[in-house]
Amino acid sequence: MQRLQPINVGQQANDRTGDPLRDGMVKVNENFTQVETAVDKVEAAAVGAQQRADAAHDKAVGAGAAAATADGKAVAAAQSAVAGLAAAAAADGKAVAAQAAADEANRKAVAANAAAATAAQSAASGLAAASEADRKALAANAAAVVADGKAVAAAQAAAVAQAAADEADKKAQTKIPLSYAGIQSGVATLEGRLATLADAQIPHVTTATVWDDANWNELPKHARNDGLVMRLIRSGGSSQNGPPAGQYYYVRHHWFSDRDTLTQIAIPYYNSEEITPGFQYRMKYEGVWTRWYSADPQTKAKAFGVDQTLVNLAGQRLPGITYVNSTRKPISVYLYGGSTAAGGYINILMASIPVAVFQAQAPENGIAVNAIIPPGTTYFASAVNAKIEYWLEYR
Repeated sequence: MQRLQPINVGQQANDRTGDPLRDGMVKVNENFTQVETAVDKVEAAAVGAQQRADAAHDKAVGAGAAAATADGKAVAAAQSAVAGLAAAAAADGKAVAAQAAADEANRKAVAANAAAATAAQSAASGLAAASEADRKALAANAAAVVADGKAVAAAQAAAVAQAAADEADKKAQTKIPLSYAGIQSGVATLEGRLATLADAQIPHVTTATVWDDANWNELPKHARNDGLVMRLIRSGGSSQNGPPAGQYYYVRHHWFSDRDTLTQIAIPYYNSEEITPGFQYRMKYEGVWTRWYSADPQTKAKAFGVDQTLVNLAGQRLPGITYVNSTRKPISVYLYGGSTAAGGYINILMASIPVAVFQAQAPENGIAVNAIIPPGTTYFASAVNAKIEYWLEYR
């Protein structure tokens, strides 16, 4: 008889070193087949032996020995069958354990699918939030453009007011105080009268001793009745409360009824674009001083929004090329376009430093950026996974 096939059960439970469940059951079936074949043979042998025993009763001793041998073989076969049944039972136990492991794996797969669905919902919420942020950013850019327009309008209104003030100054400069001409009342015009005034009647400010430690708040006390301070006064250094430092000024005052409500005017002794901001003035009302203001005509010439207009340069400007603000005023650069892929952006660099950037979350999102460029400063734009459709400059 062939030897029964052993089933490899591994070193420990579920350590995956034993026979797979199917292979073990195949061996059990094959062992059962061998056991059944052996039992059939034993039974056939036993019947033959019994027949031989009946036929040759006289040979009982020899037949008895043969029967005993056959019985021993039958017992051995039965024991082998019992061992096969035990192996089958063990295989059934492993099958049950394998089914339990499969059920646990299926439960984990269901949990993983639920987690994946939750993650997908979170991603959808994040995308919705990003789209809302894009919309708010575009609205903010639109508001900035409106604010720029209002600032320009305010600057233009200020320029008109300054022009009116300049015209008033020109008219005022055609007249001099009556006391200079020795007249008690009325107006003495420069035309024809200045030539008849004696030199002694025209006030002169001495520059022999410069006043460089003056407190400008106290100057009205040192002024003549006509408001003129008869010394050249330096701003900065040891002086206090003066206009921008580093300049010498003539100082004149115009008061209403007393010296607590007046206008103080600082006229530069020497005027050049490098060393002075020009004429300065401030007011004192009921003992309280305002800050200093500049009446420099250069300030108007350099003001943003004065004599400037919005120009479409889409056909003259290209991304990646460096340009220079060659004007004497700041300019404002406005760019608008769209993304061609997720993460596309448009930015503006001023003097090689990024000053404005907008990145889209998805393809075909609108992108708008703007930046103020000072005079003499380089600037250029770049577009990555995006295209610039409008290039406007307020200049």
